[in-house]
Amino acid sequence: DSDGYFEYSAVFTNGTISEAFIDTDKNGVPDLHENYQNGKLVLCESGYSGTTGFYYYKEIFSDNKIEKYWDNNKDLKYEIYEKTLADGSMCSYFDINSDGIYDYMHEGIENGSYDVYTLNSDRTKKQKIKNTLIDKYGIDNVMKVFVVTDNKNTDNENFNETILTKEALQISK
Repeated sequence: DSDGYFEYSAVFTNGTISEAFIDTDKNGVPDLHENYQNGKLVLCESGYSGTTGFYYYKEIFSDNKIEKYWDNNKDLKYEIYEKTLADGSMCSYFDINSDGIYDYMHEGIENGSYDVYTLNSDRTKKQKIKNTLIDKYGIDNVMKVFVVTDNKNTDNENFNETILTKEALQISK
């Protein structure tokens, strides 16, 4: 277009793409970054903060897994980490109190079954809690608390996410 900004720029090494920058909102600042190895996409980052130089979301691709990271409250720490393996199994890690340490792990497989655990500081499983918080509040509400850090977004107006968040924090100690 004619606004004077490049919406897409790419870096080539020996004739093969190695990096790309995309300005999706056309403000002159690339907010999407892609990194390639041997012409294959291995990293995609978005939500760039020009003041911190930090991307609030990223995906890392390899032959046997995809890893995703989210920084929902923009404190430069990823509150959610998700790993999906080639066989369809996945693990999601949640830092619900934004201290940089993952508190919970949601472990699922392709057929839809899952388990939820509290975690030790080294990410080892501490306590299986599938039958505590999830049976009490339902998986959709529990996952909303883990994913939405402002405790305001729910489809059930009668559901109080603040109470669940406090209970989840107590269980993770």
